[in-house]
Amino acid sequence: MFQHLRGQFAFALWDRKKWSLILARDRFGIVPLHWTKAGDQLLFSSEIKGLLASGLVPAEPDHRGLDHIFSFFAIPSRRTYFKGISSILPGHFLKIDGNTGSIDKHQYWDSNFPDQGDEYNPGIKKAAAEFGEHLTEATRLRLRADVPVGCYLSGGVDSTTLLQLAAKTRADQKGVPAFTIEIPCPKLNELSPAKHAAEQVGCGAARYYLRCAIQSAMRFRSSSRPAKLR
Repeated sequence: MFQHLRGQFAFALWDRKKWSLILARDRFGIVPLHWTKAGDQLLFSSEIKGLLASGLVPAEPDHRGLDHIFSFFAIPSRRTYFKGISSILPGHFLKIDGNTGSIDKHQYWDSNFPDQGDEYNPGIKKAAAEFGEHLTEATRLRLRADVPVGCYLSGGVDSTTLLQLAAKTRADQKGVPAFTIEIPCPKLNELSPAKHAAEQVGCGAARYYLRCAIQSAMRFRSSSRPAKLR
């Protein structure tokens, strides 16, 4: 089943015939999925606060999980920063037997890190062409939606490239609407490069702007400065 899934996902699948539950997470762990046991009950949620809201899970800190957060700015294990609450790892799924209560952990995918000398090296031109094909296909798939799709544009290389690919994919639909954020602070404002990028892509100026209050911009500037040690 998992080999047919693409993109980001987290889901719970209940098999009434086998009386079993599958909890699965996408390959890179973009979508979170947490679980815990409270007595003979299994609880799961996409957010930890959903588990805490049940009233069955005490909000006790896991000091090792907190240490991971401050050391790696992420948690690279099943551990979370709450005691007794686990996270399903990327590329993994749990299979829970509703009759016995057993929980089996399975890995269905892992990143491929070849040994030195065994790397895939088709040459710069072919690698660039293949990367372009993958990026174009990924952009095309993410334009499929039941609601209008827009593109955030900062004027940088990544957002401009994605907007250009999206506009090319939807050339028959007059491109993709773009938006950017206007911040009344010269060092943070990206409005001018965003407009220039949109014009170069052929979408005209970015159609929508979100104006950030000067107080928010100043708070961002002050919080981004390194703290002084006394």
